[in-house]
Amino acid sequence: MEVLQDIGQWSGFVLWSMVLIVASLFVYLGLGGTFIIIGLALIHALVTGFDPISWTLLLVLLGIALLGELIEFVVGTFYVAKKGASKLGVGAAFAGGLLGAIAGNGVVPVVGAVLGSFAGAFGGAVLG
Repeated sequence: MEVLQDIGQWSGFVLWSMVLIVASLFVYLGLGGTFIIIGLALIHALVTGFDPISWTLLLVLLGIALLGELIEFVVGTFYVAKKGASKLGVGAAFAGGLLGAIAGNGVVPVVGAVLGSFAGAFGGAVLG
């Protein structure tokens, strides 16, 4: 019986590691992998009784993730403005990307969000 417990424990470790790796890869796809990782950290904290991870650490992680998203947004906006994009084009691309991601996610989760955000941002930039 102890062997089955060990197998179950190791299977859980492997599955958890795979979920963390996939969440890390979401960062490269622009899907907010940092927030998924924070959610996984919250799950880990709830399961372990907040022993290794405290609320303070979770809030620090959330602050770092929000700061990273803000920096990415500001740098992206200034970069395209420097390259000659109009303010209307930048705003329309941003709004189109959000609306496209929401609409695409409703059709096909995750993949639809990525394709919808690309299409919406492109359409917004062209119209703006």
